[in-house]
Amino acid sequence: MVSTRSGKSTKHTYAERVLNAYSQAQREHRRQSLHIATLRAQVRKTAQERKDKLGPNWASWVGKAVRKLEEQGVLEPINSSGYVRMTEEGKKV
Repeated sequence: MVSTRSGKSTKHTYAERVLNAYSQAQREHRRQSLHIATLRAQVRKTAQERKDKLGPNWASWVGKAVRKLEEQGVLEPINSSGYVRMTEEGKKV
């Protein structure tokens, strides 16, 4: 028997996409805190590289995922300017 791969790809949640984008952007920019627009751009860039389709309101979903991760204590806002950084608890996750 020959093994075949189905055409379906794995779907990542926007929270997973944001965390992945945070780690990749942090490696590229060598900064501890990142702006939400940087995360949004990195999510788009990663989706294009993976040939993954984002929904029509993907930018707002990225913002909602960032707020959800802030509530969970994974990310923390630096100040009201839109910068976030990973907490010590978030680094363990």
